[in-house]
Amino acid sequence: MTGFPLVQGFDDKGAVMSETSVDGIAEALGRPIVPPETLQVQRWVDRVENRIRRRVKDLDERLEDDLYRDTFMGIVEDVVIRRINNPEGLRSERIDDYYYDRGDNKADLWPTEAEWAELMPASSSAAFSTRPGFEPGWKRGNRW
Repeated sequence: MTGFPLVQGFDDKGAVMSETSVDGIAEALGRPIVPPETLQVQRWVDRVENRIRRRVKDLDERLEDDLYRDTFMGIVEDVVIRRINNPEGLRSERIDDYYYDRGDNKADLWPTEAEWAELMPASSSAAFSTRPGFEPGWKRGNRW
C-alpha cells in the first residue's frame, strides 16, 4: 500500500485509472489483443484519455452520464484502433502496381475534429450575443 486511499477512478498509487479497457478495444477490433501488445495498447489508451482530459476540464463530471461515458469510450477505442491498424502512420502505400491511400485516416493518437465535437458539444452563447431589437420612443441622438 502506498498511502493513497482507493477512490473510484484512481489506482492504489493515486493515478487516474483508464475508463477504456483493452478488452473493450479487442471486442471493437474483432480480435484478441495478445500479451506482447497489451501493454502498448494500454499506453495508447492512457495517452488518448490524458489528451482528452487536458482539453475537457470537467471530464469527470461528464463521465457520470452513461451516454457520455459510452461516447467517450467509443472515441478512445476508435482512436486506438486507428493506431493498431496503421502503427507507422502511413498515409499511402505503393508496391509495384498496387497503391492504397488511407485518405485522412490518421493514426496519431489524437481524436479527429468530429470526435472533439462529440466530446465537447457547443454550448449556448446567448449570454454573449447581441440581438437586434426595437425600443419604442428611441430616436437617434438620444443619450441617457
